[in-house]
Amino acid sequence: MSDFIDGYIARKYDVISTFGKVMDPLADKIMSLSAILCFVQLNIVPAWMVIIIVGREFLVSGIRILAADEGKIIMASNWGKTKTVIEIIAIISILFLMCVNHTINYYHFSRQNLILEGEPLTEFLLLKVIPYILMLVVAVISLISGFEYFFKNKHLFEKGL
Repeated sequence: MSDFIDGYIARKYDVISTFGKVMDPLADKIMSLSAILCFVQLNIVPAWMVIIIVGREFLVSGIRILAADEGKIIMASNWGKTKTVIEIIAIISILFLMCVNHTINYYHFSRQNLILEGEPLTEFLLLKVIPYILMLVVAVISLISGFEYFFKNKHLFEKGL
């Protein structure tokens, strides 16, 4: 929310700076990647998905650095914006599912539920299946977005050869 408000105010009052153009996406990346890495640590999301997401971020950052070297700024594409929105929705959803699971466990609502892979079914769904699907969508969109940035800007790499 604060990121949206910040962007709205910057555009409304025309106070967009080079610093803001660089730091705003960087702050977004640090925030979202921190959450996703915590999900890996908690064994909620597999590391290979995070490698795809982080790899895409490095690729896009590298492309932006090469473009900046030529005096160009590469703005976020529609796929990049979609990736960011879906990623934020996935992170918030997973955090919500973690809260729901904690509440269920705290009040012992699920103790009589089915057991699947050594866990209550609700916990398996809330902390394994649904987060896996959400982050799989993020990983796929990250791949698509990364390929889009690469192919639209491959001329930047060809100049260095």
